[in-house]
Amino acid sequence: MQQLADPLGIRDASAFVMARARDVRINQAKVRSVAREVINHPVHPAVTTWATDHLDSIRLSDDELANYVLVLDALNFYFWGNPRWRVSWHGESENGYWALTIALRRAMQEGYPITDARYLESIPGIDVAHILRGESVIPAFAARVRNLEEVGAALLRDHDGRFLSCVHGANGSAAALLRHIIALFPSFVDVRAYDSRIIPFYKRAQILVSDLHAAFESRGVTLFNDLSSLTAFADYKVPQVLSQLGVLQYSPRLRQMLMAHAELPEGSPLEVEIRAATIMAVEEIAAATAAAGVSLPPYAIDWHLWALGQRDGMSSLPYHRTRTTSY
Repeated sequence: MQQLADPLGIRDASAFVMARARDVRINQAKVRSVAREVINHPVHPAVTTWATDHLDSIRLSDDELANYVLVLDALNFYFWGNPRWRVSWHGESENGYWALTIALRRAMQEGYPITDARYLESIPGIDVAHILRGESVIPAFAARVRNLEEVGAALLRDHDGRFLSCVHGANGSAAALLRHIIALFPSFVDVRAYDSRIIPFYKRAQILVSDLHAAFESRGVTLFNDLSSLTAFADYKVPQVLSQLGVLQYSPRLRQMLMAHAELPEGSPLEVEIRAATIMAVEEIAAATAAAGVSLPPYAIDWHLWALGQRDGMSSLPYHRTRTTSY
């Protein structure tokens, strides 16, 4: 398998888990078939459409855009629930992540200064409730308020309210920015323990870097020169897709729990194995595409798989349910 940079030890830790996993394994034959599908039928979203997909006609300065992406990913976690949180506005109606993008766009249109660190530092809970209003209440509401306050306070303390200052301080290195993010914002820290070893995933920190790349690339600005250091973003949708494609294979007891919609506790061995398997499966798909002469970094393959997961009827096996702010 191709050896990619592993600056935060995510790849090595996930390999450690998979060498000991009891309930999840990777089907190598399916890895190769999915790699062929990714090469022949790419569906990952075009970077050039990122700003339109998220902001529509809203125009932001570079500083505002960087702060917007930070706010987006500070809130980008735990959308499942019954009933699902849904946002409808101006003819659009979405749940999950896309509902969040609608809510933030609506907030800016309504005059809420969500890209202003001073506002975020002491944002009233009643404002957050109005910004995130929809059908039912978004899960983990109090944690989302805390995350916004943390973002504002940290930016004011260390970067004069400008996340773009932090981005530029990384000097073009996605890996360096990842380290800055998890040092600056404790809510972006995402680690687990497995067999007495700390297992880092850093899902939201990594997707924040990926979103920054896409947002600024759509303006013709290249921020990073080492995006291949990013791994897949270990959430609950991508492993669901990998399972449906046959790449991830679950033990009978795990399948039974998923079919029963049983919750997997945060940090449980089952949750850690699913997330580590997601990382390693995407690494192996990336290696298979590279062997076929097509260079697709893991984060781009993750985009592809996540987009597949948005299709109706894509999966017959429910995604794993874990109450967490990590993803």
